[in-house]
Amino acid sequence: MKKIISFIFLSYVLSPVLLAQTKLNPKAAPQKINGIKINILSPAYNAITLSYQHLLYPYHSFQFTFTHLEFAAHKSLVFSSNESRLVGQNYTLDYRYNLTGFGINGTYIGAYSRLMNYERNSKERAVLTQHIMSSLGFGFVVGKQFLFKNTILLDTWFGLGNQINLKSETIKNGLKVSSTEDEDYTGKGISNSYIFGSTVRAGISVGFAF
Repeated sequence: MKKIISFIFLSYVLSPVLLAQTKLNPKAAPQKINGIKINILSPAYNAITLSYQHLLYPYHSFQFTFTHLEFAAHKSLVFSSNESRLVGQNYTLDYRYNLTGFGINGTYIGAYSRLMNYERNSKERAVLTQHIMSSLGFGFVVGKQFLFKNTILLDTWFGLGNQINLKSETIKNGLKVSSTEDEDYTGKGISNSYIFGSTVRAGISVGFAF
């Protein structure tokens, strides 16, 4: 996470140099109003994240993002049958306002809402456990999007948000049980705060404008 934040910070510091020859001039080139992007960090968690951005006005745009995650965490004991698998989807809607640049190019601030639906199935010895989770979140982001040659997009962002618990159920061997305060919903490798509570949202996406 520190490397991601450092990269995003450097992108702001170096942005005047990076955009010196690629800054969009609306009088010289047709304005691109759509963008398709993929988050290049998502595969680290065995996920895929796709975004579609549309320009509403010269400095206003919305973006819809879909994420599908299938994260499996296995314990390292050679003879252990313990395993855990987290599967689910995110649906995120952003509204962005450009502070610099023009169109879908430049520094922006934005607000977002995100719906998350996940299910984790784990097996420990003879106990089969199923966690069913759903949350609705809201937050804000600050980012910088670069438009190279009026075609290639590079989007970096950082933000904070909070996910409100809509549903959290625990089922063991087919029977619903009461969840404890320290219940591990997401399993090893991913914090519960990813789905419930305060969360950090950061990423790097690449794509193309049209």
